[in-house]
Amino acid sequence: EEEEEEDSFLQPVDDYFVEPPRAEEEEEEERILPSSSYSPAGVSKATTTARPTDGVDVYFGMPGEISEHEGFLRAKMDLEERRMRQINEVMREWAMADNQSKNLPKADRQALNEHFQSILQTLEEQVSGERQRLVETHATRVIALINDQRRAALEGFLAALQGDPPQAERVLLALRRYLRAEQKEQRHTLRHYQHVAAVDPEKAQQMRFQVQTHLQVIEERMNQSLGLLDQNPHLAQELRPQIQEPFHSEHLDPNELEAPAPAGSSEDKGGLQPLDSKD
Repeated sequence: EEEEEEDSFLQPVDDYFVEPPRAEEEEEEERILPSSSYSPAGVSKATTTARPTDGVDVYFGMPGEISEHEGFLRAKMDLEERRMRQINEVMREWAMADNQSKNLPKADRQALNEHFQSILQTLEEQVSGERQRLVETHATRVIALINDQRRAALEGFLAALQGDPPQAERVLLALRRYLRAEQKEQRHTLRHYQHVAAVDPEKAQQMRFQVQTHLQVIEERMNQSLGLLDQNPHLAQELRPQIQEPFHSEHLDPNELEAPAPAGSSEDKGGLQPLDSKD
């Protein structure tokens, strides 16, 4: 039985996120029960919870409501719309304050301008933190989905090997599905690292060793699974030639950690690529 997957090295950032508020408990109006009832009149309380509607709140507070990729894209769009609304409101207040301060001394007007500039800077820092949290959370959730696919594919491969007798075609299909799942995790891990390296080189340097270790673990898992074929020499002789070429063509060199994320990387375009249903 496969051991539990080690904790993902992709940890979401907790800055700037507040759980959506819950509605306060409200008392219902006192009502008199029918005379046929033995219970005295009383006051009951009904507790309702407001469902978040903003894409960011839905994404963080209600995972699984919609697909991961769709939820991430909506959250990212709503975050930018929220940012623009907040900026417009600050600029409106700034314009009003500036208009009312025309007769104030120059030093006071300068202080007023610095005040609103500080508000805008704080707003941008908060939005930047939420953007990063979105990316980190999305990466963590995608890793979890990929791990589920990989475990299911590995179970299918082991079941095919244990057939009596094992059917070569079934084993080959199951092994290819498993290797695709492992290679998908490799690509995702590498893309995420390259994205972090592009936006936060210091953080990328801190996580570099963990990323390398994670990629090595994936490599070892694939080699161990391929080694299971050797327990059946007939299967190994028939299937290994059909596996080696696609296996090596998709192999990732650890040196690719040095490569920057492509200009059109999936994270920059609005998230990691959605999982392939066929896998």
